Amino acid sequence: HMLSFLCYGESPPADLMLCFTAKLLSVLGYGPTTVRCALCGASTFSGGRFHAGYSALCAKCAERIGGEAVAPLTLEALRRMIALPDRNMGKVVLPAGVRRELAAILPAYYEAHLERRFKPAEFLQRLVREEKF
Repeated sequence: HMLSFLCYGESPPADLMLCFTAKLLSVLGYGPTTVRCALCGASTFSGGRFHAGYSALCAKCAERIGGEAVAPLTLEALRRMIALPDRNMGKVVLPAGVRRELAAILPAYYEAHLERRFKPAEFLQRLVREEKF
């Protein structure tokens, strides 16, 4: 599906790449938590952060461990992309701020959990910087 969407779809390539990466992580069993803290299970809606080694954290756990500040919309977009049927990936269009946050956190999460370099990271960052969509 991914190549068809890139060739014939209208979604921004960075959004497709982010959606594909999120879905890949989930299929491999490394899907990040989004609405509940990965450590204590509390809500991540208010003051939540994202830690590459754990995924979404509540404000209390993030205070102890750290993590990148992310908007609640970013975590919700990530949750929805993971749940999205493959045939609908071409419909993903992210707000610029969400796109930038996901482009920062997903490659780091990928590398932390798969213990491999996320090779398309530079390409993804270039797509996000250009933002011609």
